[in-house]
Amino acid sequence: MGRRLSSAQRTRKGRTRPSWEHLEARRLLSLGSLHQAVASAGGVFSNHDREFRYLTPTGGHATITVVGLGNLAGTTLDSAGDLQLVYGGTNAYSKIVGSVQGGGGHAPLASILNRQLIDAGAPESLSGIGGNVLESVLMRDFDLIPGGTINLTAGVNSVVLNSIGADTQVNLRALPPAPTPTPTSSSSSSSSSFLSSGSSSSSSSSSSTTLEARQSGTVTTPYGTSNTYVSDSTGAQTLTAVTGTFTSAGNIQEPLQTGQPPSIPPAPPGVILKVNRITGTLSGPVNLQTDSKMFGYDPITGELIRFNLNLANDTGTPDPTFAPIHVPGAPAVAGLSLARVGTQLVVLIGSGTTVYAYNATTGAPAGSFTNPFPINSIASTDTATELGSYQTNQLRMINLAASLQTGTIQPAQGQPRPFTPAAGFTFLGGLTSVPGVNAVYATVAATFNSFQPTLTQLGTETIKTSQAIAIPKDGTVLVNGFSSVTQTAVTQQGTYTNVAPDPQVYQPGIALGSVDQSLALERSATNGVNVVNLSSGSLVLDYADPLVALSQNFRPDVVGSALIDVQGTLQSIRGRQAVGMVLNDTGNLNLVKFNSVANSTIVGLPINHLEINQRSNVSVVSSTRDVGKRNGVDVVSKLQPIGPLSQPND
Repeated sequence: MGRRLSSAQRTRKGRTRPSWEHLEARRLLSLGSLHQAVASAGGVFSNHDREFRYLTPTGGHATITVVGLGNLAGTTLDSAGDLQLVYGGTNAYSKIVGSVQGGGGHAPLASILNRQLIDAGAPESLSGIGGNVLESVLMRDFDLIPGGTINLTAGVNSVVLNSIGADTQVNLRALPPAPTPTPTSSSSSSSSSFLSSGSSSSSSSSSSTTLEARQSGTVTTPYGTSNTYVSDSTGAQTLTAVTGTFTSAGNIQEPLQTGQPPSIPPAPPGVILKVNRITGTLSGPVNLQTDSKMFGYDPITGELIRFNLNLANDTGTPDPTFAPIHVPGAPAVAGLSLARVGTQLVVLIGSGTTVYAYNATTGAPAGSFTNPFPINSIASTDTATELGSYQTNQLRMINLAASLQTGTIQPAQGQPRPFTPAAGFTFLGGLTSVPGVNAVYATVAATFNSFQPTLTQLGTETIKTSQAIAIPKDGTVLVNGFSSVTQTAVTQQGTYTNVAPDPQVYQPGIALGSVDQSLALERSATNGVNVVNLSSGSLVLDYADPLVALSQNFRPDVVGSALIDVQGTLQSIRGRQAVGMVLNDTGNLNLVKFNSVANSTIVGLPINHLEINQRSNVSVVSSTRDVGKRNGVDVVSKLQPIGPLSQPND
């Protein structure tokens, strides 16, 4: 789940940083007043907002320039002189180039975010949907400060920095390589398989594998997904949809050029990341398969239980370090979800008409709010939180921070209409989301089986929560709003699961959460354990009482790391030194090349090449690879996609 910054200022390593909510307010200023406000803080725009110049805290002269289409409107300096870079109106050929003259030759960087996503209230969206693509960010003189954020999940080809500090988050998506254009055909939809949650529909196109500047169309990836891009009247390109279910493509092999020795295979297209120094504060590697946690609600005790998950053997046990939370009212049915309130990751649970929030790491109360109807289901996506009620058979989209601040439910940005499923479908209370997808997934009852037209069965419905819309002569905007995608029956070995038709009656086995990219559906509570269905098998929770609600999973152990998460192929990551790094690539990680790496974790699906001269306390995990365990790689044949990851900011 992406981080949303709070309305309060936050301090990282002695640096005070204004929030992006303040920036969103500033964007309403006139262009002239915006220039004046930025200039007064030490920065000056020129060349129609395509260049931004300022004095660094050490007296250097920094220049940021957009090469090609796009601008830097909204870029500011915080009170410490750290650069908060905002870009917009870019396309697949646009480059952001930064340099520093004097003052030590370097400058602190607080963030790189897309203006369209900021305007939509999703500055750190893990899906990237609604954001502008870029060819590259070339800022070799800049240091991402502790607590800094770079979000380029709409798509990018290369990123160059000097350093990345601790407790940072760099989220990237591989942009289909340019320039070879290939026409795309119209897309078509098909329903997804059970518990597959990367998306619920897949778009088919021609053999297009590249993205040309100013091109609109759907581009297929090697991973079973398709990315849809829209070019507006100005030539700016926006990622508008990501469809399909991610699967590992294995080692991606490029064809050899004529006369090229087979011992030097060409690198596959993908993100190129160059960073001289990476300096996280981890004391050792993080095991991304065993550090995961999720919540479950026990209606018998009325308590919220946190579980430690071991995804290497698909088991879970109650976390002995976390005291169960007694839920006021001890409801028989409860909505449950993780969500963001500013920088804080919270767990939400509904009890009657009240929703309570608790810090997901410490369990400390974080507020509550009321709703006119009982809340039986909760989910949260990049842009908003969604609430469901049996009483109305509807979902509502809310502004969580405003709701907790006022104590009563407040609508999401744009005041989207409530969602009611189509006739014949009834919400059963299970509701969840997965990171990097702008959709929620709900358990529903309907007569899926035509051979049993009088019986209702259990199913899941996929519902999008936002849409990127092209505005004539004014670019593309991301707006909140519900839209149904598919309804799919839940079948186990071809057998439908019958449920009672009365939505007011609790339906055993409808608790729905998620583990990374897989939905997690409570199947049964027998023999002292809860069995949860995943797309790749089952998760067995060592807990006797039946759980009626599940959350998404999260990883608090990444706090303090330099977190780098890549969606798609990472052609190479190169640098001199990496300490306290967590590198997660849900794709082919072709090359990792450093002089030294310590106290770090590297995960790829799979990893091709490692060139690390000195290695200390480093975990390297890969899916099945051609060269097996060579170079100290731990090969996990059934390794599932992890993340996309984000900092919990505790």
